[in-house]
Order: sequence, then C-alpha cells, then structure tokens
Amino acid sequence: MDVKDIAEYDNSDKGAVLNQVLEHEGLLTGLLYQNLKKPSYEELSGLSKNNQMQSVKKLAPEVFDKLVKNFY
Repeated sequence: MDVKDIAEYDNSDKGAVLNQVLEHEGLLTGLLYQNLKKPSYEELSGLSKNNQMQSVKKLAPEVFDKLVKNFY
C-alpha cells in the first residue's frame, strides 16, 4: 500500500510512521519518514553541491544512433 492512500498519514511523526509500518506488516511504499529539521545525508556530505548529473552532456542524435546500433 502506498502511504499516499492512507488518510491523514504524517511522514514527519516518527512514532506514527512506525505504528503504520507495524499495522501494515511493513508492506508500505512511498516516503515513509522525513525529518525536515535535520540536514540530509547529501547536505552533510557535500554531495548536494556536487551533482554528477550536471556534468552529463547531451549526445547529438547521430552519435546516439551510432552507439545504439552496437546493441542490436
């Protein structure tokens, strides 16, 4: 069950989240718990400043097609 389908689900209340997990026998999907008062792992480690996706370059269509042909 997706947590979006649970009425009044509060992902900021750790105790309530744990109760929901137990009630649904751990079969929940979605963002279960989020603490916005603490910095994330990415913020603490500096990864948020070093986003690798920013360095990905877009290939020209002909270059992409040539690469893809190798997989046929």
